[in-house]
Amino acid sequence: MFSRFYADQLQHQPINSQLEYVNWRLGQDDGNIRALFPPRITPEMVFPSSLDAIAHDVLTNWETIEHSRLSSRLLQTLRATPIFKVVHGFLASVDKAITNVDNFIDCLSHVWFTQTAADLLQYPGGPKTCGFQHVYIGERKKNVKGLHSWQRLFILERQGRLITRRVIRKAPNFHIAALNFQWDETPKPYGTIFFGLPMDFEMMLFFVAFMMTKNRPITFMLVGTPVTIESYDLALVDNAMATAFFRY
Repeated sequence: MFSRFYADQLQHQPINSQLEYVNWRLGQDDGNIRALFPPRITPEMVFPSSLDAIAHDVLTNWETIEHSRLSSRLLQTLRATPIFKVVHGFLASVDKAITNVDNFIDCLSHVWFTQTAADLLQYPGGPKTCGFQHVYIGERKKNVKGLHSWQRLFILERQGRLITRRVIRKAPNFHIAALNFQWDETPKPYGTIFFGLPMDFEMMLFFVAFMMTKNRPITFMLVGTPVTIESYDLALVDNAMATAFFRY
């Protein structure tokens, strides 16, 4: 399902050839600080579609009071994408409860956007977060938590708010990399990101991984190459995602 879609729709998108110019050896040869994304990679390349334009709005403005409206708008736009229809057809064939599209949207919304205290056990009345915020926006505590989105990384770097200290390693067949970076003085010692994936494809891939095997790894094939995803649920909330990321 995902492999065919990736091969047909995503593998040869222009951004993937442009990502060859990313400084994948950043921090490995010397200690100099440079931008990860070269100037030739423009916002128009990173956010080429109408859904990407909404993704840019969400990733830029989530930390305002607008995040509830933005999440609803994102879900409604996601509903019209080809990958949404592919995934809905697959999951509806194994779970009749989500055959109806509205029920499926409700399930998707619950998994990604259920708001709960960031540390429910220690601080039940603390600031709210959700799986989407953790994965795509990131959370700043002692270290950065989450932030597995290449598009968010691009925005923060261009704003001068994020510095990539080191590309720890990169996969040979895909633009999957493990990074050490710093966001507004808060460090992220190790985080994995699949560069080049549009948000709709990645959200649906993580969603399927979560629905099939939450709290343990699952491996998918993409054009003949295995990629492994880990996803975890919220301890005290049924079927709501805490995080998802590519294991590398």
